[in-house]
Amino acid sequence: MAYPVTDEFRNALRYGHKVATLAQVCDTAGNVLATLEPLGGQVTVDVDRLARREAGDLQLVDDTGTLTPLEVDDLLNPLNGYEIRLYRGIQYPNNGSRDLVPLGVFGYTGATVEDSGAGVTFTLSGLVDRSERISRARYASPVRVQSDTATESVITTILQQAWEAVPFAGGQLPTTGTTVPVSAFGVEGDSDPWRDAVQIAESKGYRLYFDANGQVAMSQVVDDVPTTATVEYGGTDLMVLSMTRAWDTADTYNGIMAIGERSSLRTGVIPKFTAWDDNQDSPTYYLGPFGKRLRVYSSSLITNSADAARAARLQLARTRGVAEKLAWAQIVDPSLDVDDAVQVTQASVGADAIYLLSRLTIPLSPSEPMMAESKQRRLT
Repeated sequence: MAYPVTDEFRNALRYGHKVATLAQVCDTAGNVLATLEPLGGQVTVDVDRLARREAGDLQLVDDTGTLTPLEVDDLLNPLNGYEIRLYRGIQYPNNGSRDLVPLGVFGYTGATVEDSGAGVTFTLSGLVDRSERISRARYASPVRVQSDTATESVITTILQQAWEAVPFAGGQLPTTGTTVPVSAFGVEGDSDPWRDAVQIAESKGYRLYFDANGQVAMSQVVDDVPTTATVEYGGTDLMVLSMTRAWDTADTYNGIMAIGERSSLRTGVIPKFTAWDDNQDSPTYYLGPFGKRLRVYSSSLITNSADAARAARLQLARTRGVAEKLAWAQIVDPSLDVDDAVQVTQASVGADAIYLLSRLTIPLSPSEPMMAESKQRRLT
């Protein structure tokens, strides 16, 4: 979901601006322990990845000479378990104020110090959002669902057994109106609680992720979302530097059959539902020249026809548009997020439609462009 910014911010993007970046060193409660200016690095946001936000390697410089991780107990040594909060935005020339957009909250696994002769710099590596903290905690003991229980309650329990103080956007997960049947999670010693929670959410038609503020968010997968921005070569909103458009039908399906697994059912009736791309204007219309291409999706969490319908529609939304891949480089707009809808117009590659963003690469260097990708055109 796009991060809200002011008209002043939007105008600065259009007509030239000075880039502002910030890295905060924080404890897990969010207390800021130190601030640094990133020299380089990038944040990648990917809607299809288990950990939605990663930052790879982050190059930093310590102007004070007090933060470079040289000893075990130094602030930025990864053994301390601190986190990095990254921001990118604009510094306004009139009063020197800054308008910063959060890019994520990251743990890190490595720190490397380098003296090149021109000065000492250091790199933090292995930056992944807080989902990694949930994954690594595993299960102290299995989470057992004794009777049909609200989906959001089961997910909350799984996450809190891994991290008791895990923060939720809005204070709690949204009410889904769905339930999880009698089941157990974490019985096997190496089970991943974050993966389990994501799969539960997906089986009910939701995406689960850590947002740019480092809070757990869960959103329903819908096709009809408001258009966030306009992407047009030479346009006034977001200047596109280059664009590519490709077609590849290898992993494209226009039908999903969602089906429950027999072992999880109380009766012999196996719930199933098939969702087809039934939009006659779609190039993958299931009764059109593309033909029928059906994929079967099964889950033990599908226990009734409503579950099957939700799961089928979610999986179809994820696979229906992947034949058309649109990618472009543009002036950095850090407020954009995956699943945002953008109007893309560039006649040279035949793009003139609304696309849903699936991947963003946001640089921290002021001289690099942002890379955006879409694997789905919104069908209206």
